[in-house]
Amino acid sequence: MSTVKCDGCGKCLPCTAWIELDTCARIIDLMDEQPEVDFFEEKYQRMMREVKNCIRCKRCEKLCPLHLDVADLIVRNRDEYERRLEVNKQYSQ
Repeated sequence: MSTVKCDGCGKCLPCTAWIELDTCARIIDLMDEQPEVDFFEEKYQRMMREVKNCIRCKRCEKLCPLHLDVADLIVRNRDEYERRLEVNKQYSQ
């Protein structure tokens, strides 16, 4: 697994499935770096749900200057996001 992280440059955009790749590919890093931001608000939840629409066309990966496996990265970030969201819901009750 690569230690290179998405820097949010946006060169992978636009996504053919209209996924906000530059945010979805680094949301976990953003959550860790900016704890004051509510990344569990509905706009982020909606954004992360859209990851399921990825058709793995690999267009984003061809455009990525860091040569990241963007499709895999957004799925891993979505899975971790959903885990954190569930924990957040449990603590919010």
